Amino acid sequence: MAEGEYLFAYDDGAEPVSQEKNEKAAQSVSRTNVDAELMYGQYNNIYSTFSIIQNHDRFTYQLNSDFRRSNDFGYNNSSYNNSQIGFTGKAEFFENWKFIPQIDVYNLSHGMFDNSSYSREEKDKIAVVFKNEYKPTPTRWNFNLGGVQYVHRLTSRTADSVESSLYKVFEEVEWEYILSPSNKFSIKHSLEQYTYDSDEIGSDITYISNEFSGGFRFSEFFQLGITGIVDWDRDEGLFPAAKIQLGTVGLKYISFDIGYRNELVPFRPDDIYFSQNFVLPDRILASSTLHRGEASMSLEADYGSGTSFSVKKIRFKAGGGFEDNSRFANFYPIDSTEASVIGIEGISAQKYDFISEFSFDCLIFARLFRFSVNYTYENYTADVNVTYRPEHQFDGSIKYIFNRGEVEWSNRITSSVYVSPFHAEVLQSATVGSLKLQFQIAETLYFNLLLNNLYGAEYSYRNGYPEPGFTALAGLRIVI
Repeated sequence: MAEGEYLFAYDDGAEPVSQEKNEKAAQSVSRTNVDAELMYGQYNNIYSTFSIIQNHDRFTYQLNSDFRRSNDFGYNNSSYNNSQIGFTGKAEFFENWKFIPQIDVYNLSHGMFDNSSYSREEKDKIAVVFKNEYKPTPTRWNFNLGGVQYVHRLTSRTADSVESSLYKVFEEVEWEYILSPSNKFSIKHSLEQYTYDSDEIGSDITYISNEFSGGFRFSEFFQLGITGIVDWDRDEGLFPAAKIQLGTVGLKYISFDIGYRNELVPFRPDDIYFSQNFVLPDRILASSTLHRGEASMSLEADYGSGTSFSVKKIRFKAGGGFEDNSRFANFYPIDSTEASVIGIEGISAQKYDFISEFSFDCLIFARLFRFSVNYTYENYTADVNVTYRPEHQFDGSIKYIFNRGEVEWSNRITSSVYVSPFHAEVLQSATVGSLKLQFQIAETLYFNLLLNNLYGAEYSYRNGYPEPGFTALAGLRIVI
C-alpha cells in the first residue's frame, strides 16, 4: 500500500490495530493538506480546482489542477475550456542539496464567435524544469534545466486548420559566494534556444546571458547591488549591459528601492502568444534593448488587537518608472473584420508606469473587515497606438470575515484601449463587479456562491469577442 493511503486506522477483526499504527496514521493526516472546490452555474459553467500538499521527511510535493468551462454564454460559438495541471516537488538528497522538479500542462480552447475565417482557437503548453540547489557554505550553486513545448491551432471554416508549434530548451548555472547576509558576489550564466516548425520563421534562435553581480551593505540601513551583463543573440551579437540598485535594509516598517537597468530582452513567444487570445503566431521578433529606471517603497504596520473600532494592520506598496524599449511587442488586427485575429509587430516605445497597492484590516463592531485598493497606470509614447493596454486600472475589494466564513465584494475598473495601431477606434471602459460568499457547513466542508459581472456590464477584452454577462455559480469546497 502506498504511503498516505492509510489515513484512517480501523479493526476488521483480523488483527488489532496497535497504538503505533494509530500514531503513524495521525502523523500522515497531519502532514497532508487537501483543498478542492467544485462550482456549477449558468451556461453549464463549471469551475473546479484541486490541490494536495504532502510533506515527508526528505520529500515534499504539491499536485494541483484548475478546470474552467462554459457552453455558449449568449453568443454563437462562444464556449470555452481552460485547464491546467501542475506538479512541484522538493527532495533533499543530502543536507546541502535540494532537487526541485516542476511540471505544468496547460490547455486552452475558445470558440471564435462569428469570425469569418476561423471557428476555434486551441493552445497547448507543456513546461518542465528541474532545479538543483547546492549549498556548501559559504557558497551556493544553482543548476537548472528545462524545456517548453507550445502548440497553437486555429480551426479554419473553409480550409485546413492553421497549426504552429515551437520547442524551447534552457539551462541556468549560478554560483554565489556569501561573505555575510548583506555582502555577496555571484556569477550567472543562462541559455535559451527556440526551435520552430515553420521554415518561414528561420533557423533556431539562441539567447545567451552572463551576469557578474555584487551586493554590498555600506551603512547600517543601505545596500548597493551592481551587475555587469554580457548578452548575445544572432541579431545583436555581443551586447554589454548593466544593472544597479540601491535599497534599504534592516528597517522594521518601511523600505525603499531605486534602480536602473540596461539589458537585451529576448522575444519569448511561448509567453506572449500564450497569454493573448485569438492571435495568429506567425511572426517572431528580434530581441529588444531595454533601458529602465524605477523606484519603489513599501510600508507595513501591525497594530495587533484593539477595541470594537480599530485598525489592525496596514500594508502599502508603490512603485513606478520609465522605460525605453527598442522593440516593444504591439498587437494589430490582421484583417479588417470586427472579430479579427491579431498579430504582433515590434515598435519603438517609451512607457511611464505607476503601481500602488493599499490594504488594511480593521474591526468594526468587533467584526473583521479587510479593505483593498490597487491602481495601475501605464502611459505609452510611440509613433502608433499601443493596443489592448489600458492607461488606468482600479481593483478594489471589501471582505467581511465572520466565524463560519467570509463575504467578499470586488470591483475592477479599466479605461478604454485602442484596438488598432493606426485608427482611433477603442474598446470602451468597463466596471465589472463580483460577489463571493463562503460559508462553513461542517469542520472541513464549505458552501460557496459566486456572482460574476454583478452589474451586467457589456464589455470585451478583445474587439469582436464579448465577455459573459451576469453569471451565478454555486458549489462546495473541501479543506483538509
